[in-house]
Amino acid sequence: MTRLLTTFLMASRASGLAGGFLKKAADTLRAASGGPPPPALQLDAAPSWETLQQELEKQTPAEEIEIAQQVAAGRGPPTASANLRLFDAPDGYEPRVTLYRDGSSWCPYCQKVWMQLEEKRIPYKVERINMRCYGEKPAWFQRETG
Repeated sequence: MTRLLTTFLMASRASGLAGGFLKKAADTLRAASGGPPPPALQLDAAPSWETLQQELEKQTPAEEIEIAQQVAAGRGPPTASANLRLFDAPDGYEPRVTLYRDGSSWCPYCQKVWMQLEEKRIPYKVERINMRCYGEKPAWFQRETG
């Protein structure tokens, strides 16, 4: 029984199902055997997402936070993660140009257009779409581009 439960726990952890059932199973084994459950049934003591977020915020340098705020506002250095680039345009400006690019920023055609927009300092917004290698392109994009 212990071997079967241990195997089930390992499979459940791999698939993200480790939860209430497994805790009850570990408690039942602990009560039946009088000792701790086998190592595979011991619950993970990893920190919570909130704890990790707090730790990250403590370790993030002020300069990095400032750059992230600039990029979010459409300013700062060029980065593939930016969704908006305003350059010298005033805040609140709605760019007339939309750069449709792959979500991973690997498309060489998108990179060529991106470099030209950056070099000429043309304000633009970014719309990420799937390319064929990441799944089907959205239907609206296929209608627009034919």
